[in-house]
Amino acid sequence: MTFEVTTSIHGQPCIEVRNPTKEQRDFLCNAVMDNFTASECYKLHCEAGAFLQCNYSDYVLIEFWLPNYHRFVEWLNKNFKQP
Repeated sequence: MTFEVTTSIHGQPCIEVRNPTKEQRDFLCNAVMDNFTASECYKLHCEAGAFLQCNYSDYVLIEFWLPNYHRFVEWLNKNFKQP
């Protein structure tokens, strides 16, 4: 699976995952909520203005509120390991 950027109903760039696996959901939520300031993930999600808009068992929505989201999306795709 590759995480791709689309546009949310709010007009923001976003990643939407419908019916995510537990692994996908945990990975995305942990990446957005990473608060270890020395980590690459933290720096990239801050640059992206990544915001966890929805976190349901059948739907995850991460909106990007800043224009520098491409590197964070690349990081997500590089670091997500399918089980």
